Amino acid sequence: MENSISQVIAPMLGANEPDALLVELFVTVGKKVMAGDPLCTLETTKATMDVEAESEGYIHSVLVTAGQQVTAGTILFEISSEPPTEQSLNLVTASALAPSAESLPQGLLITEKAIRLAKKLGVMFDALPLGTLVTEAVVREFSNKTVPSKELSKEKPISAINVQFDANELLIIGASGHAKTLIDLIRQANHYHLAGLVAEPPTTEAEVLGVPVLGGDEVLRSQYDKGIRLMAIGLGAISSNRREIFVKMAEIGFAFPRIVHPKAVVEPSAGLAGGVQVFGTAFIGSAAVVGFGAIINTGAIVSHDCKIGAFVHIAPGAVLAGSVDVGIGCLIGMGVTTAVGVKIGEWARVGNGARINSDVPSHAIVQAGTTWP
Repeated sequence: MENSISQVIAPMLGANEPDALLVELFVTVGKKVMAGDPLCTLETTKATMDVEAESEGYIHSVLVTAGQQVTAGTILFEISSEPPTEQSLNLVTASALAPSAESLPQGLLITEKAIRLAKKLGVMFDALPLGTLVTEAVVREFSNKTVPSKELSKEKPISAINVQFDANELLIIGASGHAKTLIDLIRQANHYHLAGLVAEPPTTEAEVLGVPVLGGDEVLRSQYDKGIRLMAIGLGAISSNRREIFVKMAEIGFAFPRIVHPKAVVEPSAGLAGGVQVFGTAFIGSAAVVGFGAIINTGAIVSHDCKIGAFVHIAPGAVLAGSVDVGIGCLIGMGVTTAVGVKIGEWARVGNGARINSDVPSHAIVQAGTTWP
């Protein structure tokens, strides 16, 4: 009888939370399981769920680890109808022991393609800029400033292409709730003219709040070729999806201006990186630093000396006390409050109304309405 292999996929635990923390693994490669046996436990800020085997079989591969954050649709396990052979077990072990990517300078945001190109051109990672998203074009530009390369003659860096453009024209990617809020913010700030929306996900609407929907991803290149260079990410999804979209747009060549509501308060000594969005009645205190692509939502308070990492979303009404350090990609839910000086590790999720009294580890999930620890 031919051996068949089925996949176990991470489910969606909540409509607004496609990411979940894998809290515990119950199986290893080679273990026999029956239908209904628990394989692992997933947790979000609002729910906990055991992922169960759907049929009898043997664990052929374990593609995740405890403490990992997984997105709905991720393949977690493979289950075979026959026990794995010694050869397949060796392959799994070799894969598990594969070396991880080399560490990068703290604060450097760089795409995978840019990493490969930097190595090829001999550009030192320490020489690349912080506080922005480093793409292949940026790496080529820095290579051009240091050591000329034959690679540079193959394709001009974007900065060297002479295309007329209007520095006030701005695209928004997204067409749902966050995009609507962003439309009103941009109109009140009165710095940019809205050229249109790129629907992500797709919509049948011809316009949103009077702004035309130009289409989906297929229009991005044509809009860029028309000379539009600025984009705002109108997606507030609670996942790593926003980071992926920033990377995709940056690789095309779009730039991301800071957008600040006129009724927000940003102290003069605070620093805002590119792509930051600050909504109405938010407050950013003295010497606070807000990283690339972060959202400081309506009424949120980021007190003095706070450090907010890239792609963080501080939800409406959250209050961060002084000197709080929030790692890259975190979600700080609505109404969250923190003690002074706590550190919240990268990609952590803090549920609505939680109280944070001490440090939160990376990728941790703090349930809504609870006190940590």
